[in-house]
Amino acid sequence: MTERVEVVGNMHMHTPYSDGEAWHEEIAEAAIAAGLDFVIVTDHNIHVAGVEGYYQNENGRVLLLVGEEIHNVRRVPQASHLLVYGTEKEL
Repeated sequence: MTERVEVVGNMHMHTPYSDGEAWHEEIAEAAIAAGLDFVIVTDHNIHVAGVEGYYQNENGRVLLLVGEEIHNVRRVPQASHLLVYGTEKEL
């Protein structure tokens, strides 16, 4: 029988690049404090490079990844938000 491992994370976070309030390092610190294993930052219509990786402090470590939340900014009201993971550039 295969051993199961629970991995806990948040797959939809925003920074001030869109409508969030915390920067990547602050998100990582909060995730460590909350006991998360990973977080994926999915800002609106922007892919932020150079911030992915493990962040750690004396309380633990967390893996921070970057995705993107894509939507049509010309449509009012905005709709059809799509979370995209695993890209290396802005879509």
